[in-house]
Amino acid sequence: MDFESLIKNGANGVKTIGKQLIKQLVKQAGKKIVAKVITVAGPYIAIALVVLLLVVCIWAMFFSVPKEYEQEEGQLAFFTVDSSDPEWNLGNDRELQVKYDELSNNGIDSPKDMRFGSKNAVPYQMSPFDQAKIYKVSWALLAGADRVLGDPILGDGKTRNPNPEKIYKAIGPRYKWKDSTVTVKTCTTTSEGTSCSSVTYETDLITSVDQYNKTMTISYKTEITSSGSDNSQTTIEREIVDKIVSTPRTVDRLTTYLSSNGLINEDTDFVVELAKTYDPSFVDIPFGSEGGHFGNSEYVSAQVPAEFLPIYQAAEAKYGVPWFALAAIHRVETRFSTDPTMISSVGAIGHMQFMPATWVGWKYNVGGGLVSSDIDITDLVTIFDGGGYGQDANNDGKADPWDIQDAIFSAAYFLASNNYNADPRKAIYQYNHANWYVEEVLSYIELFQKPKPKWEEAVYPVEPGKYRVSSPFDIRQDPFTGETKSHKGIDLAAPEGTPVRSPIDGIVAFVGVKGGYGNCIIIDHGNGIQTLYGHLQNSSFLVKTKQKVTTGQQIAGVGSTGRSTGNHLHFEVHIDGTAVDPAQYFSF
Repeated sequence: MDFESLIKNGANGVKTIGKQLIKQLVKQAGKKIVAKVITVAGPYIAIALVVLLLVVCIWAMFFSVPKEYEQEEGQLAFFTVDSSDPEWNLGNDRELQVKYDELSNNGIDSPKDMRFGSKNAVPYQMSPFDQAKIYKVSWALLAGADRVLGDPILGDGKTRNPNPEKIYKAIGPRYKWKDSTVTVKTCTTTSEGTSCSSVTYETDLITSVDQYNKTMTISYKTEITSSGSDNSQTTIEREIVDKIVSTPRTVDRLTTYLSSNGLINEDTDFVVELAKTYDPSFVDIPFGSEGGHFGNSEYVSAQVPAEFLPIYQAAEAKYGVPWFALAAIHRVETRFSTDPTMISSVGAIGHMQFMPATWVGWKYNVGGGLVSSDIDITDLVTIFDGGGYGQDANNDGKADPWDIQDAIFSAAYFLASNNYNADPRKAIYQYNHANWYVEEVLSYIELFQKPKPKWEEAVYPVEPGKYRVSSPFDIRQDPFTGETKSHKGIDLAAPEGTPVRSPIDGIVAFVGVKGGYGNCIIIDHGNGIQTLYGHLQNSSFLVKTKQKVTTGQQIAGVGSTGRSTGNHLHFEVHIDGTAVDPAQYFSF
């Protein structure tokens, strides 16, 4: 998303996050300030100063946005939100924005494991730099963290203290590499015989990435391919990606860094909200080119991550609980282990969110499903004596809710013990004791076990005869900038309010505003198939998140919200996370 459009979201963002900013920053700085005042002048003056501080914060947040912030498009005011530091101006913010973007897209030279690598690519392999860039940290997240930690209220009350490099070193990706080669062998046959020549190129491949919220481990396999004619053959031997395993952190590096600077865990959520305010497209997984993305806190593809499927199936073989039931609970509980902390507000823990007393046994319950800190909930004897559900799936001598195998096997054991196969609804209810939870899990069970949709039975998102194709899939000239850009969907021009329909059955994954998409709906159809509907009419949403939709069901109306030049539906189809031409499935 280009910075020119961010100001439109930024101005509203200041007001939107105002109350949160007051809660978070006053909570932190208030402790320091109040402590000093109490020591010097007593409790009454302290109370007065705290009230005054709150009033000043409210005034600054809602009424003291500088004129240059309102007038200069294309520049966000990270720190220029009041006049307490006369040395700071919008030009400083402009320099910061450039720095955040530079760090995000280029990494840092020191320490060595944070370098992006060489930009020089060998034939048939991506350059090390381009490999590293896939896992970059968002500039907006850097800005959000820097804004909170650099706020004057955490220092002398006046001076801004941004430090982009320090933030990057704390939460930026760290890489490990391996040496690799690409060998290209060419054989040419003539009347005089066959001659061959071979060239070997050296490069580096990423083997692991330590991101702020998870680690990625990449393994490779050797691929040998040949092409050419009878007279000339080229054989290429190289390494290609075999498997990528994502392992979420129990506590992410952002939370750890904020904590080390005296902030609390909830401030991580605040930083993320700031990042979304700075860049509404702040996400982990890109979806299209209209300036919007799926947010990791809102959506994970209905396609079950490949690394978990063997564990689900092994648990099914042992306990008889279908793998898709385990996958559905895993999805609902921790979004396939992508939840940043995997600790719920009531104390449920681990990949499958067990209450400690359920895991180790209710004889140890001290109230609310919790147990004493003196109890080792991973001890097998303790679990046996307490009648708990914790299982040692990987035979390491303990049952650990933070171990993915132990957690999934324990969930299978729990469901089997509650007669899942006889009454799935009742067994799922025992897992959470909420009817809404049962319905959500059952909807994912239906989605995961559903066969691939039959596109020949699909209906058009806009009824034929009521639209015209105004912009096809693939390369086009951007209507705003004139630049040639990739267009990841198809635009169907139609009058405002024209019904927009779901082509096939699915579950609504997102309803709301998504950057340049404007009003947007995303539907998950299972088996890695998702569809997106952008620029929808204001107040036209007819569905809500997690709702089931059926083939042909109206979900909204055509509009012109977001980055749009007129009333039309922007329609995208994604298969396993990759945008494909919708015209493959519809004769637009």
